[in-house]
Amino acid sequence: MRIDLERGTITTMNRANRPAPWQFAPCPPEVCHAVRRAQLLARMRRIVENEGFAD
Repeated sequence: MRIDLERGTITTMNRANRPAPWQFAPCPPEVCHAVRRAQLLARMRRIVENEGFAD
């Protein structure tokens, strides 16, 4: 599944292994920025935990 907040699309693969897109209203830039930041922080935390620095 791919969610594109800037363009307002969700794409999944259907049973025939073909893309099945859905459209929605694009999110404002502030929301896109907040989501990117949250994803980056979550990724950084996973890396820190995997490397053993979280103890």
